[in-house]
Amino acid sequence: MFVTICFDISSDRTRRHATRVLEAYGTRVQKSVFECRINERQFVALRQRMSEIGLAQSDLVRYYTLCRVCESKIEFTGGSPPQDEKDHLIV
Repeated sequence: MFVTICFDISSDRTRRHATRVLEAYGTRVQKSVFECRINERQFVALRQRMSEIGLAQSDLVRYYTLCRVCESKIEFTGGSPPQDEKDHLIV
């Protein structure tokens, strides 16, 4: 499955922790946006780990799951194309 995760986290410490978790599962495409190609079990584990980082009441994390057809319609301008994610460590 292809999941885009974006966040708005006010605390630097919590934001760094969230970034470390997300980097283990996917590719950072913007400062607070990650793209992950993971299976359902990994998605459940990822959400669990994110729920344990100590988000404040005002913090927000969103998960957007795209089907294969939707994924094929992703467009972007600038930057480099999405990287192959085979080298990510899934813990």
